Amino acid sequence: MDEYAKIILKIDERNVEEHLKIAQFYEGYSQWGKAAKHYEKSENYQKALKLYISEGEASIPDMIEMVSKSKIDSLTHELVDYLMGETDNIPKEPQWTFKLYRAIGNVKQAVKIAINIAQQE
Repeated sequence: MDEYAKIILKIDERNVEEHLKIAQFYEGYSQWGKAAKHYEKSENYQKALKLYISEGEASIPDMIEMVSKSKIDSLTHELVDYLMGETDNIPKEPQWTFKLYRAIGNVKQAVKIAINIAQQE
């Protein structure tokens, strides 16, 4: 399936139905990161974010990229909650929240986070 998924990503990135099938396959095998990537490609952003979160902190850059591209407020709020530790009681590094706000163009919040990071340093 990995090879097929790579081919679909290269030659037929917009094939929503195939990405959905691939995502469901990976989800069935608890491969959350791979499933999330294909749910994202099938435009099921809510499911993709939940699976990225299940995958853990290694997927934060993918989460930020997806949320900034989708421009869906509910996803942004859910990701902020995750980064602040409200989801799992484990606050993530503040630089991730800064990068998220920068990516979505919220300069005011990005500046606040940057100032907090600088004060901590």
